[in-house]
Amino acid sequence: MIPIKTIKADQVTIYANQEWQATQYCLIKGVRKSISIGDAGGEWSYNKSDPSASCSLKGNKYDPVAGNKNSPFHGEGALAGQLIAKIGNEEPFPVADCGAVKGIDRDGILYFRINDGDVSDNIGSLSVYLSYSEY
Repeated sequence: MIPIKTIKADQVTIYANQEWQATQYCLIKGVRKSISIGDAGGEWSYNKSDPSASCSLKGNKYDPVAGNKNSPFHGEGALAGQLIAKIGNEEPFPVADCGAVKGIDRDGILYFRINDGDVSDNIGSLSVYLSYSEY
């Protein structure tokens, strides 16, 4: 069994009405580290005038955006309003049900945002717990 040493743990708030939001985590390719992401609560909306657009970090399962290039993340399983992340200038990925980003394969700062192409009509925020670990 490989021992895991938690280096840093934080709670981060991500705002629905802002584009990519940087964290204090700078990840380095090839370093045996992982980021664990846990839901700390909150709610946001990707359209403040539509009550059905309110959701948690999982997004709105009734509003799929896979293939919609107006959404920052539009890959398989993409949902409007879901929490997405990226490392540096690489392609975004869904955070979905939380979990870990292991085996970092790129350099850069960890960013979060809501999966919505136009943040001007968004409201609310989500908080996540981040734990940065060595293994």
